[in-house]
Order: sequence, then structure tokens, then C-alpha cells
Amino acid sequence: MHPATRIRIRGCLTHCHSQEIRFLRLSQANKDFYISLLNLGLSKDTILKRYCNSHQFNTLDSKVTTLQDLRNLERIYVNSGLDRNKTDVENVRTFLERSNFRGFSFDGLTLGDFSIPVTLRSKQFKTENQDTVIVYESNDMLKDFEEHPTMIFVDGTHGTNRSRFSLISILVLDSRGEGTPVMQVVGSSESRSVLAPAFRILKEIAPNSIAKVKVMVSDMNHAFMNAWEKAVPEFQIKHIVCSWHLLNAWKKKLLPQNSELYEKLCQLQLILDKEEFQTHYLKLRHD
Repeated sequence: MHPATRIRIRGCLTHCHSQEIRFLRLSQANKDFYISLLNLGLSKDTILKRYCNSHQFNTLDSKVTTLQDLRNLERIYVNSGLDRNKTDVENVRTFLERSNFRGFSFDGLTLGDFSIPVTLRSKQFKTENQDTVIVYESNDMLKDFEEHPTMIFVDGTHGTNRSRFSLISILVLDSRGEGTPVMQVVGSSESRSVLAPAFRILKEIAPNSIAKVKVMVSDMNHAFMNAWEKAVPEFQIKHIVCSWHLLNAWKKKLLPQNSELYEKLCQLQLILDKEEFQTHYLKLRHD
């Protein structure tokens, strides 16, 4: 169109409507998160049921993730390298040779005749409770951590595969305010023994960034904070309980019998002023 040309567009307000979610695209944060889970070997069904459209990513401007979306991501971005003619142990060994897999411990597994190759021994570590652990962090994840290191979020999910292992995600808030993973840890439990080695690896890879962490947000599992204090004792940080997990815990404990107390706790949670909070908290305890 010629720059001097002007046009006038008229429309009917009756036919104007907001864009439907099914026509939106996946955000980059969601894509990165799902790709990291696919790279860890989680099935698309498991990702769809346990992670897609969860409270962390379910916003009004987010596309509802479908199985086809995960298939497309796997086809375009994930080179699984899985060889169906090899045993599970051989395939895992192939994965661990990739640079994105930062460390592992097979203390909790019976390996039989299998021995750790010399090429992988630099990535091997011991755990205090003989756990099985695999630590994954891509270069893109590392870059996100270096750009947004102040606050980390730690969340674990049980039973992500047939072995009933847990997947522990360490996330940060990116420039769009969305959670994006900076490390994924597959472990035989959600204990300090599993997560402490991961924090040590993070400290070795990004020492400048981990020194800038001020706050950890997680559920009521004290193991996450204990793991930080074990692995990074030189950096003291504040621990905040995730409001979503806190509200769920209150609901399970208080509703429907103590609905009045539940409402008061919800109101207390919204008070930002320290003195006002203390006043209402003491009054609530007295009542």
C-alpha cells in the first residue's frame, strides 16, 4: 500500500469478541518447560495429565495445551535418541553422555554386571541416603537462571514414570512473569539427599547467579530448604511457602467444619503491612 493512502475500517461492535483460548499459541515459557520434560523421558500422557494447564501456567492469555501440541514439540525440538534395540541401561548411559545431563547417582539401583563408563565418572556423585538421582539443565535453562536469579521456585511431583520416581523442578520468573525451569531433577524421593547434590551442581555451574538468590518458594516440604542449607550454607536465603499449596492445605484441614477460621486465614494472608499482620494474627490466636 502506498504510504500516502488512507483507508477507513468500520466494524460492528455486536460481532466483536475476545480471542478464544483455543486459537492462542503456547507461550515460550510453556514450550521450554514441556521440552525439558520430554527430554527427561516423560511420556506425553504423563506431561498432559500432571503438568499441562496446571496452576503454574493456566492464565487467561495461555493456550490450552493438547496432546498434538506435545507431539509437535517432540517432533520439532526433541531428539530423543532412544534406540529400541538397546536395553534401558544402555539408553540411559547414552543420555547421560549428553552435556545437558549434569550429574547422576545410581546408588539406589541394582546394576548387575553394568559398570559406570570412565567417560561418565566425572558426572557421578554420592548421596547421603543411597538415592537414585539424575540432574538435567540445558544451556537455555542456565541462561534463564543467570538472567533472573533473585527468586527460585521448587516443586516436586510424585510418580512420573513406572519406577514411581519424583520429578523436582527448580524454576525462576522470567521477564514476562511466567515460571520457567532452570533445572530438572529426577529422584527416588523428594528428600534433602536427592536435592542437595543438584544445588551443589547449580553452584558449580553458575556461582555468580546462585549468590544472588534471596528467596525460595516451595510447598511445606522442609527438605527443599534443608537441601539448600546443606549444599549452599554460605548463602542465607528466605523461605516462603507457596500460597497455592498453603490454601490447599487449609482447605483439607479446615473445610467444611471450620469455614469461618478458613476465611479469616485467607484474609490474614492478604495483609502486607507487618504491624497490621501481627495485630490480626495475635487477635486470631486469642479468639
